[in-house]
Amino acid sequence: MLVTACTGGTRDGAESKRATLGSLLGIAGDAGATYNSLQQQAEELIATCMTDAGWEYIPVQWPDTRLTTASDEDEVARITRVGLGAVSSLLNEDGDALGYGDPYADFVNPNDAYIASLSDDEKAAYDESLYGTAEKQETTVSTTFFDPTTGLQMTKVMLTSGCSGDADAAVFQNAGTQTDAQASAISVYWDELQTRFKADPRTVKLDERWVACMKDSGYDYASPHSFHTDAFTEYSTKASGIVGGSVSSDPMEGWTEDQIDAFWATATDEEIAALTPANQVFTAEQRTQLEALQTQEIAVALADHACTASLKDESAAIYADVEEKYALAHKDELTALAASLAGGT
Repeated sequence: MLVTACTGGTRDGAESKRATLGSLLGIAGDAGATYNSLQQQAEELIATCMTDAGWEYIPVQWPDTRLTTASDEDEVARITRVGLGAVSSLLNEDGDALGYGDPYADFVNPNDAYIASLSDDEKAAYDESLYGTAEKQETTVSTTFFDPTTGLQMTKVMLTSGCSGDADAAVFQNAGTQTDAQASAISVYWDELQTRFKADPRTVKLDERWVACMKDSGYDYASPHSFHTDAFTEYSTKASGIVGGSVSSDPMEGWTEDQIDAFWATATDEEIAALTPANQVFTAEQRTQLEALQTQEIAVALADHACTASLKDESAAIYADVEEKYALAHKDELTALAASLAGGT
């Protein structure tokens, strides 16, 4: 599942009591349409399909790989470990540069024991029932939908055959999917809302207070909106100067979205490993310098967190006000678009 666009601002229990883009578009508050719920529905269908084909299959509860909102205490602890992630991408040997942990660390597929009991021929037949023939597994399709609990627009890449492909098609292709034109139309509203929120005089004043707060902590950044990009680039550049070369190059730079989707849908462990830069071996002096740089990076990240947290409630209230006024001003357009999303006219 790849996140391809997102909304800003906050979502809370008060949303149902006010007009929002999500509520008028019919994509807010429907817990049954969240990705995890949809995935579980698909697993139940897979189990039925595999049983009908003569196999045993237990619906899998896959780990939640979405970044959920942590408590403030947990977030401070995470930042204290990794900062912005620029230097820790080099120093963290567990591959968790941002400190969120590996959701698959303790995961065990409940079907592993059964699969292990099968002969090689039976395993091949099992895989064909589950995923389709080897030739069919080379073909994938994708569908786009909204996760209403986060406002994230996501793309689900699916196989086209086997119990897995059939189940995903039955569940995800009816999950508030959009055509490219509809998705583009929705994005226009989300993007305009973010623009209005950032330009609101109240937000501008909050930004000025954030800049002043950071200066009081000894840091000079232009705005909270550009902070993470600017600071990450700053510390990545400094780290590059220590070890030589670029520490933040993108191995998929220049790839199209379709190429990226296709790669992650079919890539083997070896192919994934081939895209990952080899672990660098640092000299004692380089490691000492990197650790000192990470200490600086953690300090600036903690300062940003503190300054941002002090303005969080005010920012959320402003966003809610801007969103409601904007949503109501475009109510007729949004409800018409919602009807098209639901298959209306």
